[in-house]
Amino acid sequence: MKVCEHCGKEIYHAAAICHHCGNKVETETEVIEEKPVSDVSDKTLGIIAYITLIGFILALVLSNGRERSEFLKLQLSQALIITLCHIGGIMVPLVGWVLLIVVFFAWASALIFACQGKTKPLPVIGEFRVF
Repeated sequence: MKVCEHCGKEIYHAAAICHHCGNKVETETEVIEEKPVSDVSDKTLGIIAYITLIGFILALVLSNGRERSEFLKLQLSQALIITLCHIGGIMVPLVGWVLLIVVFFAWASALIFACQGKTKPLPVIGEFRVF
């Protein structure tokens, strides 16, 4: 509760006039600073997205509630596709193991592009957009 500067009695915080003495109450305008939802940059989230499935989920959660840049959308999409290909390669013997070699080089390339901050899609994988 606010206190009237003239009579010292408690008044309702939104009142313009003190109901005890009738004097005008000075109202302070409250400055509301809009804080960003997350202090983590898009580049950092793009890098985190490539570090296992847990990293992808963490990057997705930290980027939730704010406008995603084209860079972050590309990195999240590529990270998801690479993670799914990795899981598929583990499940299929022989052919999947060859796929894992290709997935590893795609992952390394995408991680390097994310570290450099480049919005450069990978061949084939970069054409698919999930986000």
